[in-house]
Amino acid sequence: MRHTSSNDAMYGGWQNLVDPRSAARYFSELALIGEAGVPPARREQFELQVSELQKQSLDTLRRQQRVAQRNTTERERAYATLNVITGYISSLHKWVRSSSSVESTGVAELRRIRAEWERIVRRLALQQPVDQEDFEETLRWMLGRGDVEELDLLRAVRANPPFVSETISRLFERADENICRRVYD
Repeated sequence: MRHTSSNDAMYGGWQNLVDPRSAARYFSELALIGEAGVPPARREQFELQVSELQKQSLDTLRRQQRVAQRNTTERERAYATLNVITGYISSLHKWVRSSSSVESTGVAELRRIRAEWERIVRRLALQQPVDQEDFEETLRWMLGRGDVEELDLLRAVRANPPFVSETISRLFERADENICRRVYD
């Protein structure tokens, strides 16, 4: 895998994207991936849409930086940043997909990146949920999409869960079983 800010962002350095300059580089890399999947006749329109989306996303990150200087927790800042990033990727993916009648490499790559970001958000939500509903939703996601990477984390959180209920106990049990079945069968 070649070194890009995309790799840095997804694999541990996503916190750096709070800085608008790093985020701008990352958003530009994603736009290039997406542009490869857009037919030449629609590229100008795509570039205009992406330019506006980047501006909105960076403006949002800048506003968050100002708000972060007030009383916000690290978790709140993380969720806010991750929401901006996943929103950008989802919009980009949707535009590329709708611009092309064929499944392009750009569409497939953006889908993979979007899935990686969702996994990062879910792992964070499992460790530091906003509320019980968020925690249960994350456990349901783990049940359906969790992988070997989440199994150890799931078991660690299960040992000392932030919320306790019969539903949560069942979700932990079923998520563990499903992940094991997907991984080891």
